[in-house]
Amino acid sequence: MSAVKLDVRRDMASVNGVCVTSVGTNATECISTYIKNKNRKLNLKVILILRKSKNKLESVLPAVTDEALIV
Repeated sequence: MSAVKLDVRRDMASVNGVCVTSVGTNATECISTYIKNKNRKLNLKVILILRKSKNKLESVLPAVTDEALIV
């Protein structure tokens, strides 16, 4: 496994080129909208955002160690 490149600037954390902050924000906004809309079906745009966020997180999380999370 290659080394993890952690870049933390201005409240944004990038791991191996993936901005974990924005991925988390995008997913959170989609879930919040889902809850506000009283659990109605998600539209295609939201589903694609969540799927993209999931894929990015799955590619990053195996490389992150406890030490990398300490800033």
